[in-house]
Amino acid sequence: ALWRVNADGTGLVNMTASLPDFSANPRPVYSADGTRIVYLSGTSAANAAVYIANSDGSGAQKLPISFTTQVPLFYAWSPDATQIAFTMYSISLPDMDPDHYPGSAYVYTVATGVNAFLADSISYGMYWGQ
Repeated sequence: ALWRVNADGTGLVNMTASLPDFSANPRPVYSADGTRIVYLSGTSAANAAVYIANSDGSGAQKLPISFTTQVPLFYAWSPDATQIAFTMYSISLPDMDPDHYPGSAYVYTVATGVNAFLADSISYGMYWGQ
C-alpha cells in the first residue's frame, strides 16, 4: 500500500486502497512539480503493474507497459513530467540485485502511451539531466 500523511501526522490516507496490494516497496516517485506520482502495485512481482496518479492518489491509471519476465524497479520523471524513465529487472532472479543482474532501460511518454527501449546492461536507477 502507498500512504500519504500530512507533516503533522494527521490525514493518513491509503492512496492505493482500490488497487491490488503489493507487499514489496511500491517505489513511489513524485514528478518534479509534485502533481503526479508513479508507483508499482500488484499482488506479486509476477503480476505487478505500474500506475501513475495525481499526487493525492486520485485518477490512478495503469500504464500499458507489458512485462512478463521483467519488473520495473527504478523510475524517474522527466523535468516537465511528460515522460518516465525506468529500468526493468528479471522477476526470476533470486534477489533482483542490480549489482549482479543489470537490467534494461526504457522511457514511457505519458501523453502518447509509447514505451521505448533505450539500452541493456543498466544497473540501478534512471535519472534525468537538467
